[in-house]
Amino acid sequence: YPDTAKAYINRGDFFMSKGQYDKARVDFITALSRGADCCEVYFNLAVLADVLGKNEEAIRLANQALKIDPAYLKTHNLLIVLYGKTGRHSAAMEMCKNLIKIKPDSVEGYANLCGAYGNLGNYQEAVTCGKKALELDPDSALAQANLSAAYYFTKQYDLAIQHCDKAVKLGYQVSPEFLEALKNVKSESKK
Repeated sequence: YPDTAKAYINRGDFFMSKGQYDKARVDFITALSRGADCCEVYFNLAVLADVLGKNEEAIRLANQALKIDPAYLKTHNLLIVLYGKTGRHSAAMEMCKNLIKIKPDSVEGYANLCGAYGNLGNYQEAVTCGKKALELDPDSALAQANLSAAYYFTKQYDLAIQHCDKAVKLGYQVSPEFLEALKNVKSESKK
């Protein structure tokens, strides 16, 4: 795409990083009008829509980015999150599987697939995927957190607590409700 379009993309990225979303949006749209009909621009617009809480618009834009470049990994990861946020766990699961086909050693793919299976109530598959993610990267906070939830729902509470503790140590923001549930099963097991 033309250099002038790239300049607008770069400036849009800068405005995004500074939280100046209106200016970023204008620059990304200008980049499109200057011939930058590319995955990067649609991806950035999707991220912007997500930041602004416009999930449906974000999904539409991310899918447009994916049509342009089906191998752009960032788009897969964004769609996984967006589908999860909107309760489309089957779509999130399929996107995880697509990501893993493109990148078989994708920690994010397996960690998110663990979460998607868990959200669909398939906890044994969730455990399998969480373990695979941790084989690839034992320091994945997301994998630790999702595996913790899968263990919790399979009533393997000691493992749930162990992985939750690791997730927290790695900086994952575990929901207060889940921490309370683990605290309750821990105190019940001491009785």
